[in-house]
Amino acid sequence: MMMDLFDSSGSTSPSQDLAQRPLADILRPKILSHVIGQCQILGSNGSLSTMLDSGILGSIVFWGPPGVGKTTIARLLAQETDLYFVQISAIFSGIPELRRVFESARIRRDNGQGTLLFVDESPSGSTKLSRIAFYRLWKMAP
Repeated sequence: MMMDLFDSSGSTSPSQDLAQRPLADILRPKILSHVIGQCQILGSNGSLSTMLDSGILGSIVFWGPPGVGKTTIARLLAQETDLYFVQISAIFSGIPELRRVFESARIRRDNGQGTLLFVDESPSGSTKLSRIAFYRLWKMAP
C-alpha cells in the first residue's frame, strides 16, 4: 500500500524522523560540554562554569543575534542542573501566562524541583514582563 503524502497514520522510521527535523536541530549540542565556542562563559574559568561548580545558578542575561546559542545554552543549563525548563516570549506572553508559569514553578519547588525560566526576545530587559519575571524569580530563590 502506498502512503499518501498527507497521511500521518503510518509509522515512520528514525531516519524518516531525522529527515523531517531542521538541520540546526539535528546538529544542536545535546550536553553542555559539546557547545563549541562561548569559552568566555563555558571555559574552565568562565562565569557559567563557576556557577555550575558552586551549585548556584543566579539570574543570567544572554544577549546576541539569533542563532548564536542563547536558547540552546539555557536548555542545556537546565538539563545540567536538573531544573525544569520553561521558555516564554517577552513579546507575545502576557501577565496571566506569567502567573501560570510562576504557580507551576512554585508547585515544582514545593515538590523539590527548581525551574529555569527563559524569557526570549526581551528587548534590553525593558519590558514590564521581563522586570516582573526577574523580580518574582529572585523572590522565589531559596
